Amino acid sequence: MKSVIVVGNARSGTSMTTGILSILGVEMHQTPLKSKSEKDIAQNPKGAFENAEFIGLTQDMHRDYRSGDSQERLTKKFDQRIKHTIREHEKNPLWGFKSALTAPFLPMFIRHMQNPYVVCVLRNLLHNSLSWIVQMRNIYGENITLDHALDVMSEQQFVMLTKLKEEVSCPTHFLTYEDIKKNSWKEAERLATFLKIPAHEKKQQVKEFIMPNYSTLNSS
Repeated sequence: MKSVIVVGNARSGTSMTTGILSILGVEMHQTPLKSKSEKDIAQNPKGAFENAEFIGLTQDMHRDYRSGDSQERLTKKFDQRIKHTIREHEKNPLWGFKSALTAPFLPMFIRHMQNPYVVCVLRNLLHNSLSWIVQMRNIYGENITLDHALDVMSEQQFVMLTKLKEEVSCPTHFLTYEDIKKNSWKEAERLATFLKIPAHEKKQQVKEFIMPNYSTLNSS
């Protein structure tokens, strides 16, 4: 049994990473493209790889977190729901999920997971912020300033890295958006080595999945 959590800011490359993990055999629950709008597809042309249950759960947790709920109160509210959702997915011996909202609650998830592994995706902060601005405008109709986007992305990254440093003791692997774009197969091999799973005969699939010259910044 291996359970994988992919963490990273929105627009940081978590969908690319989960797509590679899916090719390597990790059940990451791809969102069907046919259920997405054209603007959604422009943001993730190969799929978002999002699990609706975990997305809904982390959205509810993040709402209460932002409203000021303490860690103790969040645990009381969501601990059983987290446990139940994880148990349902651990029927698969190699599975994972990703949500851009998971990082503040990592310990709450990890304590219920069998043999957890964390994959942390990072991206150049300016590019990450610009991509998020495009997403917020095109998908949600919100106009975000660059200053605000930089504040949000830097805060979320700080929280994520602090949680990983201070409260997470399970194996953790770091990779970057830029390295995936530059050499997708090398990063896939590193992920496979980290998870101790085979990667042979997957090279072509990985290379076809990653679009090195595609940029969400051009989808505005």
